[in-house]
Amino acid sequence: TMADCVAGSAARGDGRNYVTLSSSFNFIRSAKVGKVYAVAKVHHRGRTICHVATRLIDEQARLLAEGSFTMFCLQEPFVMD
Repeated sequence: TMADCVAGSAARGDGRNYVTLSSSFNFIRSAKVGKVYAVAKVHHRGRTICHVATRLIDEQARLLAEGSFTMFCLQEPFVMD
């Protein structure tokens, strides 16, 4: 859920609304104690599809999980006049 939320937030960087179309997620290790952080990076933004990579890390910056999310845009792209 945390990775899906951060992927959606990254996709919304262009001001449009998105929903998750598909995802693939791999769990690497569990977090024993402390906080977990989620980071996301947009790898490709098309007219209606946005591909986002996510990573979950712990307080020591150890990789806990990583995933790939394909987001679908619910709005028309902006057109600059």
